[in-house]
Amino acid sequence: MTTYRAIAFVVNIGIALGLAYALYALLQQSLRVVLDRAIRLPAGTAFYLRALLLIFFLVALSATVSSPFDLKPDAHFMQYVWLMAAGLAHFFENVFWVLMAYLAMVTVLLVVLKVKNE
Repeated sequence: MTTYRAIAFVVNIGIALGLAYALYALLQQSLRVVLDRAIRLPAGTAFYLRALLLIFFLVALSATVSSPFDLKPDAHFMQYVWLMAAGLAHFFENVFWVLMAYLAMVTVLLVVLKVKNE
């Protein structure tokens, strides 16, 4: 494994983990309010938020580890950039499906617990 492949791999993991944390930071405040009103258990809210963060990180790692960096040693820099972009596209696709499943789970949780306006 050449140095360029290792650098591209580490940069791809860093970008994916950064994007995963950024998505979590965007959703955290709103989701915390919804879960606090529905569950009314601080430990339950913390569990669901930590589970979402863990899922985002695992999706990021899965998408980047599964993307191959098998370019020739004389490959140009732009080929590494396109390969990293393809890995991030896989990451965004996986995050989309995870968010849809998480949204369905939280919706069922809210319906079952029947949040009432007080």
